[in-house]
Amino acid sequence: MPTAPDADASDRPVGELVHQLVDESKAYARAELALAKTVGLSKAKAAAVPMALLGAAFLVAQAAVVMVAFGIFSMTYWYIGPVFAALLTAVVFAGMAYMLVKAATKRLGNIA
Repeated sequence: MPTAPDADASDRPVGELVHQLVDESKAYARAELALAKTVGLSKAKAAAVPMALLGAAFLVAQAAVVMVAFGIFSMTYWYIGPVFAALLTAVVFAGMAYMLVKAATKRLGNIA
């Protein structure tokens, strides 16, 4: 806490003034740290539910991708057999993953 300036502040020794400055600086740093901690916690609490919803959406999207992969496999199974249908499905999804990684690295390269 800052103290009120004394009328005879010029009479105080330098060591005492430095000690007071250090104490006030420590108190200020503690207050700033407490504020940053409070702000961070409030933002984390506010983001908890949206992040849980995004996690659930990811799981549902993953299930949809699995069903599409199964559909491609099932569609080609009768024409080219189980082994080649599995390979074709794997190649299709590996190609999609490659394109997504390539697009992501290109965008990350633009940021840096």
